[in-house]
Amino acid sequence: MRMPVALALMAAPLVASACATARLDDPPLALELVVVGLRPDERAELRERLCAVEGVSDCKMVEEAPPTSTPSKKKKKGKDDEPPPPPPPSREARYTFGYRGSLGELRWHIRELPHPGLEAQRAEVRLSYRGFDNKAPSIEVLEPAPNTVVTEPVVNVTVRIPDVDTAAVDIGEEDGKKDGDYYRAAVRELPEGESTITVKATDKAGNAATADITVTLDTTPPELEVEVQVPSYDKAVVRGKVKDAMKLTIDGREVPVDMFGNFQKEVAVDPDTSYTEVIAVDAHANVRKIRRSAKIASPLSADSK
Repeated sequence: MRMPVALALMAAPLVASACATARLDDPPLALELVVVGLRPDERAELRERLCAVEGVSDCKMVEEAPPTSTPSKKKKKGKDDEPPPPPPPSREARYTFGYRGSLGELRWHIRELPHPGLEAQRAEVRLSYRGFDNKAPSIEVLEPAPNTVVTEPVVNVTVRIPDVDTAAVDIGEEDGKKDGDYYRAAVRELPEGESTITVKATDKAGNAATADITVTLDTTPPELEVEVQVPSYDKAVVRGKVKDAMKLTIDGREVPVDMFGNFQKEVAVDPDTSYTEVIAVDAHANVRKIRRSAKIASPLSADSK
């Protein structure tokens, strides 16, 4: 008569985690399978089938525990004889293997093995510290783009940190506001010129990673010099020099600038017009405006004084 099959599944997950499925960057779970009541050929077949389960690695049968007692010699039945001792316990088959995946799915796979038709009589999970977490979180900067230039002393920062054990995220001097895998903060009071914003992500084990973001605050308008000559009452010559400008206009009309930054333009002067306006705009939309008189001074006017 075949003895019943008893099966125990023992697991030692990394860092005593209660999660059913290991993270992809974690080592496999170290598991042990103990089966009692199989013949040697069945133990070998179980090893082959267990090692073929998806997610199982480093699978081997490591020992066969010897019987814990030996049967006594047969004695003739007598009046005062003790009852015969029970038969020795079945030899057990012990398997060790690594597994990455759901423990529930593993138990289902074991139950579905066609032969010897295992059915778990107990399942034992042992939580222990088989390893340690020395991997820092990963940081992906989504905004601002590299080498961004801003014209206001504030920049919005968004980073993606997919690690499930992230404990804190610092964005510059601000605390990152969590939204799923995303963390956001507005960094204010940027100084003029180039600045480095450091993002620091720390996980529950104390591992930390940093990422630097470089931004430039440019609030300085182009340098502009303007001179106006009014040779007659209806005509004026506007000339000057500009630096770091992408566009130059005189009274709303764009004027070309040579390679040295010089410009000159003759403009018509309306008798009712008192001023001409020169505007220089740089690549970051910083603006400098200069207004100059375009009116011939009369001996009776305030401009002649």
